[in-house]
Amino acid sequence: MSTKYTYILFLFAVVLFGYVIWDNKERQITVNSIGKLKAIPISNADAVNKLILSTNGTKIVLARNNDKIWKITEPIQDRADSNIVTKMLETITTLKKFEIKEDDTQGKDMGIDDAAVSLEIFQNNEYTGKVTFGDETGLSGTVYANWSSDKVNDSFFCWADARNEIDISFDKLRDPQLVKSLIEEIQEIEVSDETGSSLSVIRKSEKSDWIIDKPLNTGTDSKRINEWLSNIVNLTSQNFIDNSESITASYFNSIYKSIKVKRFDNDEFIIIDFAKSDIQNESYVRVTDRPGIIFKTGSEAIKSIDLNPNTIRDKRLIPFNPKSVIAMNIEAKPDYKVNLLQDNNGWQIVENSSKTKADRQRIYKILESLSSEKVEEFVADAAGNLEPWGLNQPTLKISLKLIGIDPKKPKKDDGSPNLIDISKELLVKGQLSENQDIVQYFATIKGSGSVARLSPAFPSIIPIRPLDYKELYLWPPFNISSVKKIITTNPPQIPLELNYEFETNKWTASIAEENVSQKIDQTQTLTLAQQLSLPVRATQWLSKNTGDAEIELLKPIRRVEFILIDSNNTEIKYKIEIAPVNRDGNNLLYYARINDSKEICFIDKENFDVLNSQIIKDTGE
Repeated sequence: MSTKYTYILFLFAVVLFGYVIWDNKERQITVNSIGKLKAIPISNADAVNKLILSTNGTKIVLARNNDKIWKITEPIQDRADSNIVTKMLETITTLKKFEIKEDDTQGKDMGIDDAAVSLEIFQNNEYTGKVTFGDETGLSGTVYANWSSDKVNDSFFCWADARNEIDISFDKLRDPQLVKSLIEEIQEIEVSDETGSSLSVIRKSEKSDWIIDKPLNTGTDSKRINEWLSNIVNLTSQNFIDNSESITASYFNSIYKSIKVKRFDNDEFIIIDFAKSDIQNESYVRVTDRPGIIFKTGSEAIKSIDLNPNTIRDKRLIPFNPKSVIAMNIEAKPDYKVNLLQDNNGWQIVENSSKTKADRQRIYKILESLSSEKVEEFVADAAGNLEPWGLNQPTLKISLKLIGIDPKKPKKDDGSPNLIDISKELLVKGQLSENQDIVQYFATIKGSGSVARLSPAFPSIIPIRPLDYKELYLWPPFNISSVKKIITTNPPQIPLELNYEFETNKWTASIAEENVSQKIDQTQTLTLAQQLSLPVRATQWLSKNTGDAEIELLKPIRRVEFILIDSNNTEIKYKIEIAPVNRDGNNLLYYARINDSKEICFIDKENFDVLNSQIIKDTGE
């Protein structure tokens, strides 16, 4: 580019810059700051407790109570939307200004007059000042403004967004929420309709669970009750109608739904009545804590507040804490009985006054499944006659004894929990359905009057034979040092007798009194002893159809006997006999019997392989 053209471009830039300065001067505004000066001298917004907003010829007076709730006191009394008022106040107290020289505005109409949008501010009931927003300045996005008080009268300009956030219509300032409460603050709610039906829920404290109080007394499902409560507290108005005497007289003679709400901090109910309007899917609403005002809201939101208790009730069959159970008794047709008791030694099976150690983990899983089992549907409440569902002659009874807190007196005089024994009895009946193709199961908690239909899979979660609860470990664990002798054989072979010498940690062996200690595998012998000491754990007790197992165990393929010496120098003897489930094929499970007991169990292949291990070394001869 030539030097000539460079000079021409430079001259053009100087002229353009001079035009911009002249243009700003013609607008009579001189910017002496960059909009960082605080416009309103209020340092503590919490001290502001009264505002007077003037907009479009309407004067709106707002006052804040001790609970920091904003209310409208003029032109009518109503609840304000505290969020909007708080945002308005934040806009004013953080407003930044652009200063203008006093002589720059002389003779210029800035629109700052009685018709302009203004906000009067009071702190602790004392007048602080008034901010007024005028016309646009001519600079994009800015308006004239003025702050006046008893001591100051300051004109400036600011961003137009501030005026827009203050210039709010009367109805926009009003609280659209019909129920001004959080769920956490509510103690009781009752919903009724034109038929006289009602649903009432209540709780004792903010941390308590919700209870259905009417039309029946039962617990609630936490997720469902919160959804139901949310539908109530989220009810909002779409429109406000003041001077509503004619609507009240014409429409509220027929109320189709009513909601009563009581908070923990107020003994009086707030009542919300709903009446049908002339417009489809729209209802009129009145609220007792906002007298003289009628609201319009959508009917669909009201329909979601159902009066059917089954919508929110706890669908668990028999709610309880599995860890609080200390006894469980099961009776099943035709003559099965299981009595389980938890004592200082853990869970025990009680039979004929004797106790057998029970499988703690399995009992807890069964209790956990029972406590979380949900019904398919509730078919009756307050049923005086259980015969229609066959529950007058149940096929299954489950009695639970629990330790729980006394609901009438939760704490003792010293403040500790007041624990009492609680008993619950579940009755279950299985019977053919009307079309005779499936078995339906019905259940009731004795004395409750409620009847529920259960899942067809329910019976499978409750074993009904004592053996189903028996401890799966076949004998107590022991220390190898207590082993006196192990005798192992594959009948009808001659048994191999193994003796443990604790001092040398060595095993000696004999067959028919012949010393074969040099022929045994010391490592494999120790592995066998360790497996026995763990002890061996059954996969499952065989509680029915034991005929095949009894026949197979007449010819066991492995028998292991061992003798222990206890601290009193007394001998304790155990014997396990093992037979295959399938003699002609591979086996993953084996039958096993302990000490000639009539009870038979399964053990897995891993246990069998160790018990059946080759102790005598293979010499290759």
